Amino acid sequence: MLTENIKIKRLLALCIDLINLIILFSVCIFLSQNLIINNFTSYKDLQNEANQILFSSGLYEKTEDGKYVFISSDIDNKLTIFYSKNPYNDLTNKTKSYEDAKIKSDLFEYDVNGKIIEKKDAKEEDLKEFYSDELNKANLVIANREDYKKLIKEINFIDTCNTFFTLLIICLIYFFILPLFNKNKVTIGNLILKLKLVSESNNKIGIIQLFMRFLAIFAIEILPSLTFYGATIIISLALMFFTNKSKTIHDYFALTYLEIDDHKKEQLNEEKTR
Repeated sequence: MLTENIKIKRLLALCIDLINLIILFSVCIFLSQNLIINNFTSYKDLQNEANQILFSSGLYEKTEDGKYVFISSDIDNKLTIFYSKNPYNDLTNKTKSYEDAKIKSDLFEYDVNGKIIEKKDAKEEDLKEFYSDELNKANLVIANREDYKKLIKEINFIDTCNTFFTLLIICLIYFFILPLFNKNKVTIGNLILKLKLVSESNNKIGIIQLFMRFLAIFAIEILPSLTFYGATIIISLALMFFTNKSKTIHDYFALTYLEIDDHKKEQLNEEKTR
């Protein structure tokens, strides 16, 4: 019964910690991106160069808030101009050119001068869908440009580094520094559920064990979970439910486990030793 109680408490504590981490990460990544990263001159230059490529294609327009979105008017003419300078890209290989795509869509026809125009009876929603598909195809052409790919790669690298170090700092504070300064040596969730950290050797929990625990949580559980859809966290939870002391991966790594903080039991043990 006591073991089951610990499992439930650990699960509830995990939920509390997860909510706290999501809130902390969301706030910190927003602040770091907007107050630090976006103000780096090199980062701004990379974004401006990438946006200039989009704008110069003629298929994007700048909104009032500074974002670049697909054009909303004169799409047919702009696509015709774009494809006069760039190769047509259809991953389905059903059409060979923009003109071919228009004719095969059955939404266009030739006029008396041999120019391809929209049919008068073509439905507006069908035309919107056609132009949306063609803009997406054109966007792939832009995305495959070597200069654009290089810029996006550099931008993504900076964003990834920002995400990594933000997550690292949050986990360091949450799983190492905060437990270091409370008597139970645990996270906020475990503290609320009245659990305490115990060493397998029955020695006092020290800095090294807490750091090893943090290291395992971050490097073995959290980071791989971002790539493998939470697999390592699920494995850790499974271990918690099917082991006697409800130990997780980081418990095995740091040689620790959690137990219910029973003050009365501690007082009795102290009295017996006197």
